[in-house]
Amino acid sequence: MSAGRPLKDDRLDAVAGHHNVAQFVSFGPGADPRVRHRRLRGDPPDPAPGADAAAAVTALLARAPGGANVRTFRPDHRRATRSTTA
Repeated sequence: MSAGRPLKDDRLDAVAGHHNVAQFVSFGPGADPRVRHRRLRGDPPDPAPGADAAAAVTALLARAPGGANVRTFRPDHRRATRSTTA
């Protein structure tokens, strides 16, 4: 959360608990990003918060053979940056 307000990935994770959303993994900022949320088909919700980003991306791409959209968010901006496909 940022200054008492949930971040975009917090809100997406909350929605995913009750509705169908795309698979996703979110990370914290910094040179050594850690998993904040992880919603992947076949896994329980958030099985590894704080896990290594590379392992989470590998798990996501294994479940998304057509690729994945990558978006970045900043707490001070309501919208994401343009997405790229990985």
